[in-house]
Amino acid sequence: MTPPPPAVETVGVLGGTFDPVHVGHLHVASSARGSFGLGRVLLVPCARPPHKPRADVTDASHRLAMLALAVAGREGLEIATLEIDREGPSYTIDTLRALRDGSPPLRPLLVVGWDAFLDLPTWHRNAELLEEFDLVAVRRPEESPLAKERSPDADLAARILDVPPGDGSGARLLEARAARGGRVYRLSVPPVPVSSRRIRALAEAGEPLSGLVPEEVARYIQAHRLYGRKEEPR
Repeated sequence: MTPPPPAVETVGVLGGTFDPVHVGHLHVASSARGSFGLGRVLLVPCARPPHKPRADVTDASHRLAMLALAVAGREGLEIATLEIDREGPSYTIDTLRALRDGSPPLRPLLVVGWDAFLDLPTWHRNAELLEEFDLVAVRRPEESPLAKERSPDADLAARILDVPPGDGSGARLLEARAARGGRVYRLSVPPVPVSSRRIRALAEAGEPLSGLVPEEVARYIQAHRLYGRKEEPR
């Protein structure tokens, strides 16, 4: 008798510039992992973000080094360098398809903030992305006041399924439907009031970053004088 094919692993995928990675990113990744019972959440730094026109995005080598420090010792959080390796604009659908069609094939579960979710209709090939993959839309502290006043369009709203609180609650929702994409799981996560923009501003002003980024990342920012920090490392 031919053995059944091995089960395809579902992995969380949290993309971003990570300039720098901060405790909010780690909190969202860990919360999604716990809720959906994931063995892994992949943090995917982009090479050149099409939705963020900043010309001064920190070199990928520094962003990767900070990510490596941030995930060290944190179970289930890993780095995937697909977007940096291929360079050019970082289109999410290309990354998700590469994971799905890779060896071994994976079932990517895209994790995005609520602000980004509301902007999904502006994304590259967004209709295909929505049909092929499932998303987790997380309400995060970085939401702008404007985003809180907006509502998803009719197509997005029809796809939303609220995730009950508690570890494993999202996993049960995933198991209840075929892995065919097209569903948006809305996950509420306790707020962590931090943003990469604020951290860059504090670093430029020489202010402490304690509690905003892992201590190893704070020391790296100081040692490499990132974000315009002028003082000598202590």
